[in-house]
Amino acid sequence: MTGTTLRYTSAPFGKATTIAGPMAATIYAASSNTNLELIATLEDVAPDGTVTQITRGVLLGSFRALDRSRSWLDARRLLVRAVHPFDVEQPVPANTVQRYDIGLDPTLWRIAAGNALRLVLSTQATASDCGVSLTLTKAQPCLYTDAQRAVLSGGVYQIERGRRHASVINVPLVSPKALATAASDVTPTSNGLTEPLDWDSGG
Repeated sequence: MTGTTLRYTSAPFGKATTIAGPMAATIYAASSNTNLELIATLEDVAPDGTVTQITRGVLLGSFRALDRSRSWLDARRLLVRAVHPFDVEQPVPANTVQRYDIGLDPTLWRIAAGNALRLVLSTQATASDCGVSLTLTKAQPCLYTDAQRAVLSGGVYQIERGRRHASVINVPLVSPKALATAASDVTPTSNGLTEPLDWDSGG
């Protein structure tokens, strides 16, 4: 399976805004095989072309079933947190449009005025993706079974963007002023990561 990438970039934001919380990309797609893999990456694109990865999510088509009792909908009844049980695989009907809900990792991210958001859809992880330590608590783009690899290889995907099958990403945006400020810094036990300094201020 050779990797293919699609990029969708928003218009620049007129004023600073903040992403706060989980998000989901709902993608309608068809595969020539009985499975597919989609990797959704959300990026921050600066006016000078600098690109910073914000968050990402991965979904294997055979694990597309949603746990609706644990998934979240926003006030508009749009999916904002996709929870998949990952307990039973369901083959993907070949050459048939199906809905795939990709949960992206929750984050808190400030988008500067003039920057844009970009959704990147890819079909195969890069070597650097597969070279890092992977968690086993969710689907990963590098850990296939032999059976999965057999039905992923050589697949041709078609992404739908029409009115009938509108592929979208639901990103929770808030005004930066709506969030309280928390002091943060690298601590002796944070392994070089910046963390809030008042974890125990609540008592």
